[in-house]
Amino acid sequence: MSDLGVIVTGVIVGSASGIGGALLGAWMNGRSQLSALKLTITAENERARNAEKRRIYARCMAACETATSALIVDRIAAERGTPEQKDAAFAALQEAYDAKAIAFAELDLIAPDSVVHAGDHLSEACDQFMLESSAQVDNRPLPEGPADERPTLGELSRYLYDAMREDLGEPPFTPAADPEPEPAPT
Repeated sequence: MSDLGVIVTGVIVGSASGIGGALLGAWMNGRSQLSALKLTITAENERARNAEKRRIYARCMAACETATSALIVDRIAAERGTPEQKDAAFAALQEAYDAKAIAFAELDLIAPDSVVHAGDHLSEACDQFMLESSAQVDNRPLPEGPADERPTLGELSRYLYDAMREDLGEPPFTPAADPEPEPAPT
């Protein structure tokens, strides 16, 4: 009987150990899968956030370019256009500046301080450009401050692009070198 007791005890202990090991393995596997799922969700959220930033950044730059172009068309229409052309150009300018304001507001919501700061400089320069060109057409005095010492719209755009690229983890933009001119045939 004693051998039978040892055998029964061994079977019970062995079974309990097997069941306990299986439960422990299942629990650890579940935790591992949960960790993997959390990593996947985090990576997907980061990818979606960067995609949204790219969309907002592109829209912001396009809105600034559109506003600048609309301003130029408005100034030309103001000087040489018919009343209908002037009205259409001014309406397009207002629409472009509204889109620029919305795009820069979105930029303020999602971008880090370095991008927001660069965006503010570009937006202010666009507004200054509008004031100066309006003053020139309307024969009003130009706003105070030496224009030669301010960065150009192109320089400010490049500064904003660089800040955006850095935020997105993209390498800095390096313009292609101009090709060397071919020597003249002799």
